[in-house]
This record gives sequence, structure tokens and C-alpha cells, in this order.
Amino acid sequence: MEKYKILKMKKILLVCNAGMSTSMLAKKMQEFSDANSLDFEIEALPLDQGRSKISEVDVVLIGPQIKYTKDDLQKLFPNIPMEVVPVQAYGLMDGKSIIELVQKLLK
Repeated sequence: MEKYKILKMKKILLVCNAGMSTSMLAKKMQEFSDANSLDFEIEALPLDQGRSKISEVDVVLIGPQIKYTKDDLQKLFPNIPMEVVPVQAYGLMDGKSIIELVQKLLK
């Protein structure tokens, strides 16, 4: 799928309260990424652990249950693209649509 091509590996960090549901979502995203020959490294962590890794990644995705943290995180890391995962995509564990969101953030 040519429209999904990227040039170098990009690191994506998903953060949420406990990291459990985002771990499942990260797996779905990684499966889509691998199936489409995309070079993404995707990790899911609870926010308290993930905060220390934000400066090392290319994109941060925030679980909808902690969307209130986005403004503070963006102020701390103004050069890192961030977005709250849409509730519907999160609930459906829609790895494809979230990878497409990441690609928009990287442009």
C-alpha cells in the first residue's frame, strides 16, 4: 500500500491510565503497520511511566480517558506531535485509522 509509506522508523508512544487497553491498541496498530510494511515502533505505557519517554518519540497518542492531560503535556513537549485517540477508534481497537492519524500528525 504505497499511500502508507514512510521513510524511516518512527516511534509512537500511547499513554493512558494503566496501560492495559492501550497495550491491546498498540498491538493492533503494530499488526497494521507490519502488514503494510511501515516502519513504526509502537509502545504503550501508563502516563506516569510514559512521561519520561516522550522526548524520545516522534508522536504521542493519549488515551481518551486522560484527554485532560493533553494541554499540559503539549506545553512540556511543544515539538512532539500529540493527539487524543478518538473514542470510537479506541473502542473499536481500530489500528488502521489510528495509524492514519499518526501519519497526518507526522506530515
